[in-house]
Amino acid sequence: MEDLLSRESVAAAVGAPVVSIKNVTHRYGATLALDFPFRGETTLNLLARLDAMVREANGALYPAKDGRMSREMFRRSFPRWEQLLKDPALNSDFWTRVAQ
Repeated sequence: MEDLLSRESVAAAVGAPVVSIKNVTHRYGATLALDFPFRGETTLNLLARLDAMVREANGALYPAKDGRMSREMFRRSFPRWEQLLKDPALNSDFWTRVAQ
């Protein structure tokens, strides 16, 4: 996975990403946002490899920015997710996919 984020490997897979790095206040660490054009299976494969890197680092994905986040990844990213079940206002396709 060392060359996963090399300019050449990302460009070959999906084109040049837009990159943003920010400090976070609600969790230890920083956030890295990568936005690329969607190129079907090639992009999905790259995102799956990035998810594996996030899991290995005990990181989290930002659900509002990830339309294909899996139930498993959401629950790993937000271990207290069940506390949100008490909020009846949460009713969306995303919530159905990751919480039910």
